[in-house]
Amino acid sequence: MKRSQTLAAALIIGLVFSLSTVVWAQMGHHNEEGSHGKSDEHKQGHDQHVEMDDHAMGTDAIMDNYLAIQSALSGDSMKGVSEKAKALAEATEGLHDEAMKDGQHLHGAGAHVLMKAIDSSARKLAAKKDIGSAREEFGILSEKMIAYQKQLGAKGNKKAQAFVCDMAKKSWLQEGDAVRNPYYGSKMLKCGRKI
Repeated sequence: MKRSQTLAAALIIGLVFSLSTVVWAQMGHHNEEGSHGKSDEHKQGHDQHVEMDDHAMGTDAIMDNYLAIQSALSGDSMKGVSEKAKALAEATEGLHDEAMKDGQHLHGAGAHVLMKAIDSSARKLAAKKDIGSAREEFGILSEKMIAYQKQLGAKGNKKAQAFVCDMAKKSWLQEGDAVRNPYYGSKMLKCGRKI
């Protein structure tokens, strides 16, 4: 497991270095041309910078929507779950489509399969009408989100931590150290431990 994490981190670092080098080279080329008007190379470099920012925003949107769902379910509420699950699916699909269109593999080998699985699970969660079935699908989504967080490594959400409920035999991500169990809510809110 440690070896695969090291390889994933090396791939991410290599990609960041490669993209940084391309952007730097394009910006340097622009400076050689002078400051009168923007060259096509500069415009392309700017577009790549925007795409990298869009990637970061897509990653944040995925995790932010997931964490909002976790918070609602731990509070015994379905309020906003469907909307946040749809937004999570759209953010995942958009990030995946952009990466595939550009031929980028932003999260390492197999990430596109994981992104599709997150998208599918989030769409299923969005269709749930009762809290019991929503919690069941949230468990499936959480498995994939924990894998996604691990793949992101240092680029992942620094506040999101993994927890497990041994009674439910399910894990989840949440912010903060105080256990807020999304599978049992107020019945056993503190049932769980950090993993």
